[in-house]
Amino acid sequence: SHRSVGTVGSLIFAGAAVWWVTRMGLTPDYVGTYLPGSIATGTGVGLMLPSLGGAATAPLPPERAATGTAADDDDVVTLHHDGATARRCSA
Repeated sequence: SHRSVGTVGSLIFAGAAVWWVTRMGLTPDYVGTYLPGSIATGTGVGLMLPSLGGAATAPLPPERAATGTAADDDDVVTLHHDGATARRCSA
């Protein structure tokens, strides 16, 4: 179900955040630090985001599914754009 996959993805993503905070240091260590953190982050996001999108559009009747998924994708694109704009403005 969307809830269980999204929950697992969220927990993996949170664990990856803890990994980054506790393991990242000043000494470069690609294999021991960066690679595991990147894999965990990507796995968490890869499980979480599609589950959120699926859960958001699951209740829609079939005749509204195309419009609902387009609206969901548009919101994600807008959030990415807003985040990029905020980063540029704060630099």
